[in-house]
Amino acid sequence: MQKIVIDNFGPVKHAEIEITPLLVLIGEQATGKSTIAKLIYFFKSFSGDFRKHYYESKEAEINFLDDVFLTICEKFIDFFGSPSLWGTFEITYFYNKDKYVKLFLNDDNGFGFKRCNKFFGEKESKQLISCKGKLLKLKQEIEDEDSDTTKKLLLEQKQLELLNEFTSIINDIFCNTHNDSSYIIAGRNATVGYSSFFEGMLTANLQKRIDDIGSNTSETKEQTIEETLMLDFLQRVSKMRQIFNKSNDFEGLIKLVPEKEKEKREILTKSYSLIKNILRGDYISGIDEKIKIESDDFVYLKNASSGQQESIRILQDAFLGINSGNNVFRVIEEPEAHIFPEAQMYLLQLLAILLNNTENNQLIITTHSPYVLTVINNLMHAYSVGQKNPEKVREIVNEHSWIAPEKVNAYMLTIANGAERIIDDEVNMIDAEKIDGVSEKLNEDYDKLLDIEYGNGEEK
Repeated sequence: MQKIVIDNFGPVKHAEIEITPLLVLIGEQATGKSTIAKLIYFFKSFSGDFRKHYYESKEAEINFLDDVFLTICEKFIDFFGSPSLWGTFEITYFYNKDKYVKLFLNDDNGFGFKRCNKFFGEKESKQLISCKGKLLKLKQEIEDEDSDTTKKLLLEQKQLELLNEFTSIINDIFCNTHNDSSYIIAGRNATVGYSSFFEGMLTANLQKRIDDIGSNTSETKEQTIEETLMLDFLQRVSKMRQIFNKSNDFEGLIKLVPEKEKEKREILTKSYSLIKNILRGDYISGIDEKIKIESDDFVYLKNASSGQQESIRILQDAFLGINSGNNVFRVIEEPEAHIFPEAQMYLLQLLAILLNNTENNQLIITTHSPYVLTVINNLMHAYSVGQKNPEKVREIVNEHSWIAPEKVNAYMLTIANGAERIIDDEVNMIDAEKIDGVSEKLNEDYDKLLDIEYGNGEEK
């Protein structure tokens, strides 16, 4: 199991968090939910940055200073700005119980970095160096081959095989089991209300801004990470829209699944049913996205409700993740934003289907909503009860949405106490008292008002 330990980073004074297949972070605003989520995403996505940097280098040998240290420094600055902006901090990420990296502010107000001695094992290092050497040699052969087309195609096929091997070795080093990672930002409706032309301009301007910031470490974190994640998300939305444009809608994608893949079609059909319940209609793709309400009536997505706009990108991403069968890693900020509690229930059921779609899928959710915890508890309870009474439980909750309790971890973040784990290990559920804490405060206030109104038997 992976774990992150954070000390004195932004609003997080101390947090020690075990990262399970489903990790939920709940708390008031400014308690560090997004900070923790972004740090986890930072470390889990670093294997891709290392792969790119090392692959593009001209040497087969691993230069730890250039290929690892400088790469992680550059990525940190892209995400969070100069380390000196954060004061004295220390962050340790455990890729497994024996393999970790540590980031901190050093005595010169610069970037401090440590790793365990066995991070790059001797066997893994030899495999990686050998594979990189073969790739360099093959690249030269391809560049030199300009006459025999057949031979060049064979060389390129061999190159692709070596690239897959190269990626696999790096993924093993960083304990990465995912081939599809994304950070789904809050404020997702920004990808709905603008024309494709404006989105193109925004994407280009963001990219230029990020490139400019890359050479200026004095920028604050707010001027870097939000723009970096927004750019990544805009690019992902563009790809999703291209896929939907080919099939017009969710149902069109289901029809593309071969009849022999019966189970997959059933899962996608159930997912589509949940999506319709959330949207209160059918999504129709195109230059102007629409929500078909009933019969032939529709509303343009840019004019739809805030809940429909805020949820559509999560719905598309979850559906495509289920359809692809990829090993997905997702950070989802505030999935409950702008949608009614019943729709929140359907959305969590859909995300549970995504979670269960492969054994390696992983979701991190940040939320303000105790109701999200209640829904997750229900899905865990459905799993537990369903082990003995599967048929009866299936009548209430689709089996693909059941969540095994061992997959779940949840933390409540407060300024005073940092990150408090709120799983009750005796019943394998999220602590109901923590869920009800907000309601209890409201009830207490109401009782006090009643005491004022009717207390002491005095007439008012």
